[in-house]
Amino acid sequence: MSGTRGDVRLNRRRSVARSYRRQGYHVVVEPRGDELPPFLRGFSPDLVVTADDDRAVILIRSRENLIGSREVVDVAAAVASHREWRFELVSTGRSVTLPVVLSSEELDQLLAPALSDNTAGRQDVALIYLVSLLDELVHDAVVWHDIRGRDRSARALIGELSFLGVIEDATADVLEQAWDWRNRIVHGRSASPGPSREDVRRVMDACRELAAATKLQAAACEAIVG
Repeated sequence: MSGTRGDVRLNRRRSVARSYRRQGYHVVVEPRGDELPPFLRGFSPDLVVTADDDRAVILIRSRENLIGSREVVDVAAAVASHREWRFELVSTGRSVTLPVVLSSEELDQLLAPALSDNTAGRQDVALIYLVSLLDELVHDAVVWHDIRGRDRSARALIGELSFLGVIEDATADVLEQAWDWRNRIVHGRSASPGPSREDVRRVMDACRELAAATKLQAAACEAIVG
């Protein structure tokens, strides 16, 4: 990790920790040993935050950190097996420069953990991972299409991408449903019907459509500049 990326992650960690402290949470930064709940021994989350009615394990990562790594999936799976806890993935944010466009091979690498978990019947874990990836893909698309309000949440930007024709309305519906599932899962409200294997496949297809739209826009921008 470069010094700049390390600084970005450190600043984001401080910001998240400060936010939780203001809400009355007990915050442990870079917990180790006995500071970790027993089911997370061997992992290195950025934060563990606890309150009377809420407990969360927080990872702060960039998209580059996700490529070829199962860390997020493994932590999410460990947390999902303890209903009194929830998992939260926080993005480090993006620089003002244009994001790198994913190649097909890189996208396949990013989707591989979700594909593996879906095949193994772990739809909840696959869904949590996919929504974290979608957060990056949505914001990348927004930057390349020069859409205002880039600091809004990825979910809030989905409607904008659909309105502008970047993604199909049906794809926007799939993404909205993915966020609903993710929120129910991480907040322990999984009594409602969860995602099926086919549902997870639809979310993966939506990831591919979003990445393809960004790739097309990037090529058009480069053609104009070139």
